[in-house]
Amino acid sequence: PKIASGNIVPGTALYKTNGHVAVVYDVTPKGEVLFADAHPDNSITRGRFNPDYGVYGARYGGNFKNFRPLQVVNPTYDSAGNITAGRIYVAADSEIPEYSLEQYNGNAGQGVYKNKISDAKGMGFFDWVKVRLSGGAYKLEPTIEMKNEVDALCLMAKDRVESVQKGIDSGTSRLAHPINLPANIYGTEGAWESYSSPGSDIRLRGKMLSIPDDAQAWIKRYNEKDSFISYKGTNLKADLIASYKTAAAACKITYKNSAGSPVTITLDQLINRAALLSFDPYNCPELRWGATGQEAASCSDDANKKDWYRYQQFLRNITEKDNAAVHGQSLETLRQMHLNKQVDNSDHSSKFNILSRLQAL
Repeated sequence: PKIASGNIVPGTALYKTNGHVAVVYDVTPKGEVLFADAHPDNSITRGRFNPDYGVYGARYGGNFKNFRPLQVVNPTYDSAGNITAGRIYVAADSEIPEYSLEQYNGNAGQGVYKNKISDAKGMGFFDWVKVRLSGGAYKLEPTIEMKNEVDALCLMAKDRVESVQKGIDSGTSRLAHPINLPANIYGTEGAWESYSSPGSDIRLRGKMLSIPDDAQAWIKRYNEKDSFISYKGTNLKADLIASYKTAAAACKITYKNSAGSPVTITLDQLINRAALLSFDPYNCPELRWGATGQEAASCSDDANKKDWYRYQQFLRNITEKDNAAVHGQSLETLRQMHLNKQVDNSDHSSKFNILSRLQAL
């Protein structure tokens, strides 16, 4: 579809070229595209259209898709008005007024995106989408964007609560651990497929990494006097940090421990244990949430299952999902990999610390 208000609407599909599809559920007056997303681990998340989707050529067909118009030619109706016969006609590209390849080729040709064709300079694709869908009203306000991004991270964490709890309620966490990991932890079957979270945990950690990167880009664009950056303060870095702190402080995540008691942690606490969050559905809820010290005391896992947790740390440090990776290790194999220093089982949580990375900008 041509990128315009009225074309990108609830029900528009949003295709990621690795084979993943989300569905648009709203477009805000500021041109933000909000989508719902379902995943193989049975989790459902929500998000905003962002550079995670990438910009690729028409050959790959990523991003926005609308359903091709269909009609029935020479229909036959029954007495109730239902169509009982006829020929289904599928509209050709040339017959669809809203059809356009501009999201791949640019509205100014050769992959160049402009608010007005007469503009001297182009803009980034994702800004361009917001400009087009907002009717030209879009401006990027970095401190507001920071709040939105932290709120999105908070929402992902809260969505994880429900996903993890489904596994706990199924009784999987109380079962003995299987003797081997699945052949690939990102795609399998049974309880692991239904209740594990390696893929969604990578997305959660990826969001933590992207927020400081976004902040750095906003500061750069402001310093370069980008006309789409709207900021009236005097110290953008300090104001971004303040916006982060306010939004993070408002986020509380509550899960149930092994005794069924609620445990509430802050978003910063979650970030500080980002690489400790167990994706393994056979671990107790405390380990699923990376608890240590007194918070972990109620965990009912035996020594064997705690070893499984310990020697999977290198898998929790991963930031990129690999559907072709070979897993299937036994606990003894994981232990030997650790002893032989074939893997790094140190805790990498510090690399996900948003506040420290913002302060280092």
